[in-house]
Amino acid sequence: MKPNGSLLSLLHPRYWLSWLGLMVMRLLSLLPLPLLWILGSALGGLLYFLHAPRRRIVLRNIEGCFPHLDGSAQRRMARQHFYGVGQASLSTGIAWWGSRRRLERLVHCRDRHYYDQALVQGRPVILLAAHFVGMEVGGMYLSRERPMVDMYRRAKNKLFDEVFKHGRVRLVARWWSAAKV
Repeated sequence: MKPNGSLLSLLHPRYWLSWLGLMVMRLLSLLPLPLLWILGSALGGLLYFLHAPRRRIVLRNIEGCFPHLDGSAQRRMARQHFYGVGQASLSTGIAWWGSRRRLERLVHCRDRHYYDQALVQGRPVILLAAHFVGMEVGGMYLSRERPMVDMYRRAKNKLFDEVFKHGRVRLVARWWSAAKV
């Protein structure tokens, strides 16, 4: 990010907690992935118990999609969802700040041949991902190979919005600059 008037405004005290949160995410991104998963699962478990409105929404959605499961299985699935959200939240820093080599080492695509085959045939590809689990890392992984278009809703917090945008295009910019040489 280049300093200019609007970016310098992000140093205002109203963003100090946001800066602190980003520093914690940056430090977490340096941890080994298995440790991030353990910490993320703990965070997700905590959110499951503390965020009752979101838990009710998740349970209602699971009940609608999986009516054949009993209540115990539906609650177990909801907890697994929250564990995944916690893991993805703590792993997002790897996508934003991790090296290209680390990203390539950590991400594995199952059934990738379908994606590659469509590209070879010149067919357009639309990738759909749940916005709360794995999109950041998966999108960064694929964008290192070819240009992609990413849609997102602007964050209300201007600092987070700038970090989101920068994190999502950092490998694409390298790809384009390397392709132009």
